[in-house]
Amino acid sequence: MSSLNVVHNKRDLEFVIKLSDKDEAYLKYQHLDETSIELLHAFVPEKFRGRQLGKLLVKAAVEYGVENNFKMKPTCTYVIKYINEDKDNYDNYQHLIMTS
Repeated sequence: MSSLNVVHNKRDLEFVIKLSDKDEAYLKYQHLDETSIELLHAFVPEKFRGRQLGKLLVKAAVEYGVENNFKMKPTCTYVIKYINEDKDNYDNYQHLIMTS
């Protein structure tokens, strides 16, 4: 498995971790408007699950949102779970999370 760098692919609106020649983990998002993004879908191939890859993707997406002062609407269940469990950092971005 290659290094675990999260790459932000702005053209395709996703954060990606290349895992092998054929496999990648990703988190897709979309811009709702100029000031907000929706975190749509996170995916990690089954054989790579349990390695905290999803957390790396969500962390990168949240950091992107914070850096750009975007409101973030999590609709992916994994993203919602991550945000609810991120007690150490949640206060840093709580004001940016859209709840409905």
